[in-house]
Amino acid sequence: MAIKNIILVFLFTFSCIACNQGKMSGQEPDSIARMQVQPVNIHRFDKWLYHWITSPDDQLPQEIIKNYNFFSIYTKYIIGVGEPNDPEIRSKIRAFFSDSIMMDLYENTEASYDSVSDIAFSLGKAFQEFQFYFPEKGIPTVFMHVSGLNQSVVVGENILSISIDKYQGKDYLLYNSYFKEYQIKNMVRERIVPDYLKGWLFSEFEMGEENRLIDNIIYYGKILYALQAFTEIPDTLLLGFTREELDLCLKNEKSLWHYVLENQHLYTTDYLTISKYMGEATRSAFFKDEYPAQIGPFLGWRIITQYMLKNKKVSLPELMKNQHSQEILSKSKYK
Repeated sequence: MAIKNIILVFLFTFSCIACNQGKMSGQEPDSIARMQVQPVNIHRFDKWLYHWITSPDDQLPQEIIKNYNFFSIYTKYIIGVGEPNDPEIRSKIRAFFSDSIMMDLYENTEASYDSVSDIAFSLGKAFQEFQFYFPEKGIPTVFMHVSGLNQSVVVGENILSISIDKYQGKDYLLYNSYFKEYQIKNMVRERIVPDYLKGWLFSEFEMGEENRLIDNIIYYGKILYALQAFTEIPDTLLLGFTREELDLCLKNEKSLWHYVLENQHLYTTDYLTISKYMGEATRSAFFKDEYPAQIGPFLGWRIITQYMLKNKKVSLPELMKNQHSQEILSKSKYK
């Protein structure tokens, strides 16, 4: 089986800002609003597996047999216990969750996500809008799983799954032993839909061959802008900023950009410098403590928004296809 971007770890990262400002500049698929939304069929692998490992019946459930490709991804890549055809695979999965803390997590997760109709509806609407812009692209088979606090989003060939035990809420006490505060604040149910979609977009639209800071900024800006075309999720939730952090960045946007230019970081290929702009952290590495991390994605979204406003004939598919970062920056007239 061909696997693409099998594991995307901790997708509590890059998102968009000011949803109503960036909504495609009049290019919205208005017809979608009048269409009846078809909720996504979410395959509840988490429920099937839980039933199997807690049941006295050794027989592999038919639901898992029908979705054997995902079962293979799960055992080999997500929880790392080996091949699914191993005669001892059930014992190995049971051993993985045998710790009382992990089994409590599993049971708590199943209680919290007994119903996921809200998620299925939101994903259905988003995928309908996605296909309005990209009718040639298919829609993945959507799963949910429990990973024991491992990967957040898993993308395979026509497969998209999310680890719902990572979204138990910021007050879930177990998280304090495994994650930092800046991660925990985003481990909430409301993040599931944007993280699903983010993982899918990252796999569908790959970054170009160049890997300078400008390329990362523009690439993530395009992903965030595209997310706005498919969702109506509040800006702070998508970005992972508090309201105060977002307001601070917007107020000082010009100063943030000038810092990048004045320090000659824009065209750097230094991994450490790029990661300080783009990655997760408690705080920004280059700015005062009150600034959040991920200033790079913030600036990228602002650049792409301005680019689309100043180039109204550019469609979303054309934007996503364009891998010329410098051209996009120049035509955005961003200062």
